[in-house]
Amino acid sequence: MLSPTIADADYNSYTTRKPIYDAIHQKIGQMIKEGVVDPGRVYLMGNSFGGLAVTEYLQDYPDDAAGAWLVAEERLAIIRLS
Repeated sequence: MLSPTIADADYNSYTTRKPIYDAIHQKIGQMIKEGVVDPGRVYLMGNSFGGLAVTEYLQDYPDDAAGAWLVAEERLAIIRLS
């Protein structure tokens, strides 16, 4: 399980969040390359602001996850990729 967090100072702007998404993408790629993670079993989950972060991440890296679970604004969205 990889559980990144975004510091309050980086919270308000996509431009400050983007390098964090890039680092997550690199880490996922590294873990897949090392055989630690099955690329067909990578799932993302985000609650509240994390739901926004997962959405933004998938806009940049749609092939990184087999699926995603988003909970935001008292609504639930389950995204199945592929």
